[in-house]
Amino acid sequence: MQLSAEVSTMGFRATLVIAMSKHVKWLFVLIAGWMLGWHSHRHWSAHDVSPSAELQPGSGLSGDAGRNSVQVGQKGEHASDKPGSPESSVFEEMLLTGQYQHAMQLFNSQDSQADREQYRATLIQYLNTLLRVKDYLHADQIVSAYLDEEYRDVDVLLLRARLYGLQGQHRQAIETLYDAKSYEYRAPQIALITERIRTYVADHDRQLKNTDEQQARLALYEYLVQVEPDHSPYFIALARTQLSQNRLDEARQSLFLVQSDPLVSDEARQLLSQIEETVTISQADPIAIPLIRQGEHFLIDARINDSVAVRLLIDTGASMTVLRDDILPAAGIFKPVKPSLQLFSTANGLVEGAVYRLDNLSVGDQNVANIEVAALGLTSLHSADGLLGMNFLKHFKFFIDQNKPELRLSTFTEPR
Repeated sequence: MQLSAEVSTMGFRATLVIAMSKHVKWLFVLIAGWMLGWHSHRHWSAHDVSPSAELQPGSGLSGDAGRNSVQVGQKGEHASDKPGSPESSVFEEMLLTGQYQHAMQLFNSQDSQADREQYRATLIQYLNTLLRVKDYLHADQIVSAYLDEEYRDVDVLLLRARLYGLQGQHRQAIETLYDAKSYEYRAPQIALITERIRTYVADHDRQLKNTDEQQARLALYEYLVQVEPDHSPYFIALARTQLSQNRLDEARQSLFLVQSDPLVSDEARQLLSQIEETVTISQADPIAIPLIRQGEHFLIDARINDSVAVRLLIDTGASMTVLRDDILPAAGIFKPVKPSLQLFSTANGLVEGAVYRLDNLSVGDQNVANIEVAALGLTSLHSADGLLGMNFLKHFKFFIDQNKPELRLSTFTEPR
């Protein structure tokens, strides 16, 4: 009887120990969860981030609506990204500890679009925090790591532009905004980005005037008339800068291109009169080539090697002229410049294509000899045979008159 009682007592003690160990394990889990939430709450509270004061994902300035949009709660909080949530805690911790490359590897490893959206929302919120506390170094490192992979993300490009602007790097901010604009397709968002561009250009112009940096101002407007050749006020600003440096022939070229544009015609003709009163310049007027409007874009008729007619979409964002891959064989051109394929950035991401050299490419009476073109499998250009890019247009001063519509080309007065 005594032995039986001892065995029973030992069994009770063992059961008690097992039960207590289970309770202790769950107690540790609860304590760890509480400490993680407390740590995260302290971090985000310390930076006092106001969602309404910062750029939010899906804020109306995003690119691809399906890819960039993130659901936002009624008070501006991200439904899928509340600080300290288990789903993003590892990714968040990597950002907090400076493991940006590892964070991007984790981001890229997500198969679920919802998970990628959640991580992206966490990243944008953290970037807003860094900008708010003026930690520009780490903000730049995160943006660079992210855009190396997701270079078409309009929201993050806008944050990079803001980062540049906060550091007084207006020229870089302007170029980044044009990159963002090239990836955005919705008219209201494009208008908002354009408004930001105008603001940064005005600020940068004022800064350059105050410091009397005329060469930098000249370079700014030479860049602007190329990247936005349908905005005539840039041509007026370029002409005035050229006049301030006594570059009369170049100023006359710039003004001739826009003298028929209703927005600036009076000012352009007044400046032209002043130039002609000062000196007589013997120079051919720019040629005008008709354009075909296609929505927000313009098509132009061109010729390959003086024989094959093509219709190209003007794209000042394309560094190289592009043709459909079935065009060149029809022109008797079969051998590419290099045997290996090259990668090209397009609206649909990176694609492979071969590069060929033409004897010449011409529009109207103007031609460029020995020009390289890329042959790509283009499917989204509808009636166009390719893109007329900057490796052709850079040989001219040009203006796109949207009212007529027509492309005005003028040759440079100096070797470029």
